[in-house]
Amino acid sequence: MSRSARVEVAATGRSTCVHCGKLIARGEHRLLLDPARFGQRAEFFHLACGLETHPKLAKGALAAAGVPVPQKAPTIAIATLPPNVRQGLDARPHDEATRRVYADWLEGQGNALGSFINASLDGREKDAMKLRKAHQAEWLGGVAPAAFQWKRGLVESASINARAPNELARRISEVLALPACACLETLELPGPIDAEGYAAVSRAAPRSLVDFTALLQPGIEQLTLPSLTTLTLLFEKKQTPLELTADRFPALRSLFLAKHWNREALDEATLIAIRDLPILKQLTEFSFVAKLIDPALAPSFMKGDDLFSAAIKRTWRG
Repeated sequence: MSRSARVEVAATGRSTCVHCGKLIARGEHRLLLDPARFGQRAEFFHLACGLETHPKLAKGALAAAGVPVPQKAPTIAIATLPPNVRQGLDARPHDEATRRVYADWLEGQGNALGSFINASLDGREKDAMKLRKAHQAEWLGGVAPAAFQWKRGLVESASINARAPNELARRISEVLALPACACLETLELPGPIDAEGYAAVSRAAPRSLVDFTALLQPGIEQLTLPSLTTLTLLFEKKQTPLELTADRFPALRSLFLAKHWNREALDEATLIAIRDLPILKQLTEFSFVAKLIDPALAPSFMKGDDLFSAAIKRTWRG
């Protein structure tokens, strides 16, 4: 049974994109795919997600509805930025003057993102909203808008996902190269990741990145983030060694270990390995989340007065 598709406006804001898992905002154009066979439900996609997963159907539906195809903005590689702009973004990503220098440079390149940054900093909300509505799709490179949170003219946080780990590294590189992500602070990777994905984050992450969340999977040793201060790792069913060293995370101060939905409690060997990590000595905050600790093992790890023992006590008694 061949599938058909159409573009419509989301009426409620409660539908979820089957590709990225994010809600489709009320009033946003979405792609609807009719069921592939009797008894199945229709599927909804952000336009960008639909173009990625079902390009032929999506382009036909967009043409029939008279809705323009979201275009990817040309990426601006770090090497193409003038030294004063790049150095300013690296050293003072939150400084208003730094962002205005960046905005003026973007305007000089014909990128409307520069005007949006200045309008946001000026508090000209109507102008900023108008620019964002007209250009957001190109600023985000065709990635679903729900994956991003904006602040003061630039993307503050992003969530990047892919159906397979071998697609994730490419998507990470593309998203982190977007001019809108030049001062990204928070990055979340909720899906499967491999060594190439961790390496892509290490290569492409801006120095403004201070908060990172991802699954703990083989290849974690490829992750190096010198400016990172907060790291959250989700343990899955398979126990992957927690390989974190101070030379790869010199600024790290907060480490949170969480439980993925299908994760069992940590075994004794894993707890010992975590307890003995040298990087714990540089932390000011450390905790286990969502009952990763087996109550039968907890007492033997609660005898110290360090961060690890304190975390065990909070988790077990909580």
